[in-house]
Amino acid sequence: GGGGGGSAIGGHQNSSIRLSSSQSSPFQSYSQELEISLEVALSVLHASEEAIKRALKFSSKDETPQYVFQLFSLLLKYLGYEYLTVYLERELERIPKIEEGLASGVWSSKEAPKLEFFLKAQALNHVVILLQRHFHQEALPHILPSINDHTHCVMEMNTLMSVLESKIAEGLERSCEVILDYIRRLFRTEQKRNDFRPTEEQFDTNTTQVCSKIVSFLSHQISTIDLCLDGRNRTKFYRLFGLHLYSIILDHLKEVSISLGLGGMKLMRDVTEYKELVARFQVPEVDEKFEVLRQIPNLFIVEDANIKTVLEESNVSKLDRTDILHFVKKRDESKRSWF
Repeated sequence: GGGGGGSAIGGHQNSSIRLSSSQSSPFQSYSQELEISLEVALSVLHASEEAIKRALKFSSKDETPQYVFQLFSLLLKYLGYEYLTVYLERELERIPKIEEGLASGVWSSKEAPKLEFFLKAQALNHVVILLQRHFHQEALPHILPSINDHTHCVMEMNTLMSVLESKIAEGLERSCEVILDYIRRLFRTEQKRNDFRPTEEQFDTNTTQVCSKIVSFLSHQISTIDLCLDGRNRTKFYRLFGLHLYSIILDHLKEVSISLGLGGMKLMRDVTEYKELVARFQVPEVDEKFEVLRQIPNLFIVEDANIKTVLEESNVSKLDRTDILHFVKKRDESKRSWF
């Protein structure tokens, strides 16, 4: 995210929170709340700002870097570790694996899992931006004269950022697993045996029901992810997710029964829909993989005379040899059953 304009920290004039290491944590009550509070963060940052002003007023020039560093360390302890980190840890615990979610009744087997971690990560990011701004504008200028204090202060800030980033990465990875597990389950339980073996009377140009359901579910997730993640986090998540989704769909295509002609055309409709969906990720590596997938239905559409061309000159040639042989064998079996 971006930080916006000038400092937004000065709006709370009567903060009851004091940054004193002798007191119990001011976050003991807040850390149990379900939502992260921008107001709490602003109050604490304002208290830190006021404390720095007092340190500047009552300390000598030589003492200032040390005192400001100590105050900033307390801010990192309370706001960083006892509030933000505790919040993230609790949110991580609320992302059970899909089997655990079903067993515990968190999700119904008929319902799509409700994932909130993306929104939680966004809320945390807003607070981190304010903390970083406070660090650069309020603390760092007064610590710079002391090389030692400056070095330690930057190290402490970087350590906290690393802790938060690793927990967010873990949450995104686990959310990704939940989405992928749900898609596997949809393929396993809702793809009908004859979806890709339609008769002439049954054939239409619509996607299969399971494809429509997956695309609808993923479209909703993508809208949330695009709102909550940006830059490197977004690209990293979509790359990981897109490549796993490719593998799941490829494995699924190996399992389903596909008739020549109309079956291949029906499959082409579904695969094209998946390809258009992942184009929203804007990750070239994922687009390339789905272009390979989109060529697989052609193995069940083209005439015998053109099969060699598809295998050698289209993106199908980028599949593993074992996968190519698998689909060629599948075509031969469909051909025999056709006659």
